[in-house]
Amino acid sequence: LRVEDLVASEASDQQLNEEQLQASANELTKALRSAAQRSNAPYVICICPPSSGVSNRPDSLGICERVQSSLSSQLTGIKGVSLVAASELLQLYPVEKYTDEYAWRVGHIPYTTPFFNALATMIARRICVLRSAPYQVIVADCDQTLWNSAQLASKKVGEPYRAVQEFLIAQQQSGKILCLVGTNSKESVESALASGMPLESQHIADMRIDDRHSCTASFRPRAGSTLPVALLGLRFWLSVCGENTINVQKSLHRYCYAALHSGGDHALNRIHRDTAHIGTDAI
Repeated sequence: LRVEDLVASEASDQQLNEEQLQASANELTKALRSAAQRSNAPYVICICPPSSGVSNRPDSLGICERVQSSLSSQLTGIKGVSLVAASELLQLYPVEKYTDEYAWRVGHIPYTTPFFNALATMIARRICVLRSAPYQVIVADCDQTLWNSAQLASKKVGEPYRAVQEFLIAQQQSGKILCLVGTNSKESVESALASGMPLESQHIADMRIDDRHSCTASFRPRAGSTLPVALLGLRFWLSVCGENTINVQKSLHRYCYAALHSGGDHALNRIHRDTAHIGTDAI
């Protein structure tokens, strides 16, 4: 929905009435709260960006933003309602030109095809999350995924690596179990975790570091593991693309595998936007 459409208007550049918009938003919230209480099916509400007629008028845009903020706050508190804000959608799928003035004039179709594609993808991702159990354990590769050993030697952490580390720390602080795996030496991993970068040993629940075996073979359930066995079936695997990527994916039957692309562009948005697994939404 567009906030401006909560009050019927034929002219896209007509002055908005904040009181009427807020009253309609309150009615929508009341109706959704009542519907959510009667149904076990979740509701996905997408708040879409305003028309160019509203965006080009600071007063109308301000009204829309205030009503949208109020509506978002109310909907967030309703159990069974999942909200997708326009800012969230455009951050994951940037669409430079999303309004279609011609389509709106001839058929009241407000957006361009690229925007509808992004919107449909976002809705599909959210439905997938609602239908799936969240991942409880995140398993991440070490060198070239969370840090670069050459940079650490000079006490530096590249911005892409820092973004990934901060993302994982936020997940760990929200209750996820974070584990490391790799073919590095254990000493080098412990040294990296003590080097002053954001990710530290206190964030890690378990490590399987073995320079004699592949990274997938090293992470197997074993007696005395500090990782809860009950959680071993719900794992999210994070690594950098490489020549062994296909073999890794084939061996991870009970994992969701996300491959980051090496280089400066494998920052956090890659995890959310460019992986084909959607599993990051659920973690």
